[in-house]
Amino acid sequence: MAKEIKKSIFARIWQKLLNTLGVSKKNDSSKTKLASSDGGQDGVDKSSVTTEETPAPRLSNVEQTTSEILERVRTIEEYLALGSEISKKVKLIDYSFVKNKEVRSVLESDLIEMWRCQLGVRGHKKEFNQFCLYIQMQIEKLLRYYYDQRFGGDESLIIDHLNKINKPTYHYSSINYQWVLYAFGNEFSKTYGISTDILDAVRMLRNSVIHNSGMSELSRDFVTAVLDKAKLSSVALHEFLGHNVSINPKAKFNISSVIDGNSKFSGYKSVDISKFNRCVKLKILKEDRPFDKIIDELIKWCNAIQSELKNVY
Repeated sequence: MAKEIKKSIFARIWQKLLNTLGVSKKNDSSKTKLASSDGGQDGVDKSSVTTEETPAPRLSNVEQTTSEILERVRTIEEYLALGSEISKKVKLIDYSFVKNKEVRSVLESDLIEMWRCQLGVRGHKKEFNQFCLYIQMQIEKLLRYYYDQRFGGDESLIIDHLNKINKPTYHYSSINYQWVLYAFGNEFSKTYGISTDILDAVRMLRNSVIHNSGMSELSRDFVTAVLDKAKLSSVALHEFLGHNVSINPKAKFNISSVIDGNSKFSGYKSVDISKFNRCVKLKILKEDRPFDKIIDELIKWCNAIQSELKNVY
């Protein structure tokens, strides 16, 4: 199929180049007019022969058109190569363990879109925000599918389980993606080595984009000041994400002491330790754009959910 597409494309490109050079299928670029001489019917007066020639194309125009054509060819070849690369990468995650055909089809579709964003097929550039959106959509569908299978689709049983595992300060009355994410993480993180850190940051990024939230807008000076006050080196900043590193909310540390001590931090008075931890992780996610790290975490969660479904089916 790819060879046929290339053949068709090059045929059109070749014809365009010929047209640019002033060459057509019929060689009618010059026309000759002959006039009979007075000396006889068969005689030809050469002095009366006139020739009209098509002007030769300007070299600059030819070079420009040729350059544009070559650039398009390179773009097409890159897209064909990316298509092949996507086909290889899709195989890294196999959703055949999802028995519900409709759910499986949506997961596979989201998986392809995720790879398209990561490889830059969509919009001619890598799209990190959209990539994170498709990551969350897959995890959210997988978790909902898992708990539906585990509790027979009984929402009240699922909610009771969420409250039991997460031990919230208030009772859940509905199913929320964040609660489901933490419930599965709390129950199986030690068994499968999964972390809610990265996927929760992905969730926050998705929400900040959709709802245009300024939640992550903490200045680097403020972040550094808080980390220094908490006796964490600034080098630890990028260890926050994916390493379960956080400032312990129960630690003897008052974030207000940093804010009160510097007037330029006065806008952060509503920030507590829990919000600070979330904001820093979201800030790191935006700055580092760790495509590979997020994909690795997705694969871990897929494997964990697949393994636990074996105990359900």
